[in-house]
Amino acid sequence: MTAAPSAPDRETRIQDIQSLLASNLQFRSFRPELEAGFIAHVRDRAQRLSRDSLGITVVMYLITAVMGWSQVGRFSAPQYRDGNLAAMGWLLVVEGVLLAFVLSIPYLPGRERFYRFYASISSGGAVGVLIYGASLFPEPYFNVFLSYVVILATVVTYGVAGMVTRQTAVACLAGVVIAVAAVAQQGLWLNFGYLLAYGGLANVIGILLSFLLESRDRVTFLQSQLLALEKDRLDEYAAEVEQLSRQDALTGLANRRHFDETVNREWGLACRRQESMAVIFLDVDFFKPYNDTYGHPAGDAVLQQVGMALAAAVGRPADLAARYGGEEFVVLLPDTNLAGACAIAERIAGAINALAIPHSKSTVAPQITVSMGVAAMIPSADIRYAELITAADQAVYAAKAAGRNRIMTAA
Repeated sequence: MTAAPSAPDRETRIQDIQSLLASNLQFRSFRPELEAGFIAHVRDRAQRLSRDSLGITVVMYLITAVMGWSQVGRFSAPQYRDGNLAAMGWLLVVEGVLLAFVLSIPYLPGRERFYRFYASISSGGAVGVLIYGASLFPEPYFNVFLSYVVILATVVTYGVAGMVTRQTAVACLAGVVIAVAAVAQQGLWLNFGYLLAYGGLANVIGILLSFLLESRDRVTFLQSQLLALEKDRLDEYAAEVEQLSRQDALTGLANRRHFDETVNREWGLACRRQESMAVIFLDVDFFKPYNDTYGHPAGDAVLQQVGMALAAAVGRPADLAARYGGEEFVVLLPDTNLAGACAIAERIAGAINALAIPHSKSTVAPQITVSMGVAAMIPSADIRYAELITAADQAVYAAKAAGRNRIMTAA
C-alpha cells in the first residue's frame, strides 16, 4: 500500500496537477512518477473492461463466427466455396486464439509488469492476422469485404488496447508491415488501393481516435488524482478540527467534552467487566488571588504546568487527564480501585509541589498547591457514572473545607 503523502508533499502535488490541468496537455507526458500512475490507470481500466466483458465478448465472437461461416458458405461461388471456407476457418481459429489471449491477460502472471508486451502482441497480432486473412480468400469479393472488417478491428484496437497512442500505433503498424510482407512473400491477393485504406487510413483514424481518448484520459486521471489529494487534505483538516474540538486549547489536555464522552464509554465497559473505576478531581488552591496578584498570563502559565504534571502522572493508554473548567482538572482511571487512585493522586501532588511555583497570597504554602478528591466504585446497571463524578467533586470540597493542599477520598 502506498503511504499517504506528507502535507508539504501533498500541497506540491496539488500545485503540480493544477498547473498541468491549466496547460495544454496535447502531446505531453507527465513527470515519471505521475506518468507511471497514468499508465497503470489506463492498464487497469483495460483489464477491468476485459474481465467485465468476458462473457458477452465470447458470446458475440461465437455469434459472429457462426454468421460469418454461414454467410461465406452461402454466398461463395461454387468454384471458390471450399477455398473460402478454409480461409474463413483459419481466420476464425487464429483470431479466436488471439481473443482468448486478450481475455486471459488480467489473469496472466506478471500482468502489471508485462502488460505493455501482452497488449502489443495481441493488438498487432489481431490487425496483422486480419490483413493476412483477407488475402487468403480465393474469391475477390471476400477479399474486399474483409478489408472493411480490418478497418473496424484496427479502429477498435486503438480505442480499447489500454496503451498510450504511440505504443498502440507501433504495435498496429508493425502488424500491418509483417502481414503485408507475409502476403507478398507467399504471392497472395493484395490490392494496394484497399491496403492503403485498411492498412493506412484505418491506422490514421485509429491514431486520431487514440490520441483524443488519451488526451481525455490524461485530464480525467489528473482530476481523479487532484480529487484524491484534496480529499486527503480535507480529511486531515477534519481530523485536526475534531482533535481541537476535544482538546483544551490552553493546557493541551482533553477538554470537558472529550472527558464526558470517554467516561461514558469506559463506564459501560467497566459495568460489563465488573471492574472498579476511579476519578480524581483537582482544584488549584487560591487561584483567583494568584491571578489578581501575578496577572492572567502568569495564571495561564500555572494551568499549563499543572496540565503537564497531570499528563506525566497518568501513563496508561486508557487513563485520561482533562481540564474540567477554569482551575479544575479531572483524571479518569479505568480498572483502578481507590487505593490505586490515591497513589496516583499522591504522585500528582508531588509533581505539582516539585514545580515550586511561588504563590505569596496562598495561606497554606508559599507555592502553588492543589486540593484533590478521589472516588472509586464498581459500576452496575442501576448506578450512573455521574454518581462517581459527584462523589469525587464532593471530596474536593471536603479537602478545601479541611484546609486545602490535601487529598480526600469520597465517603
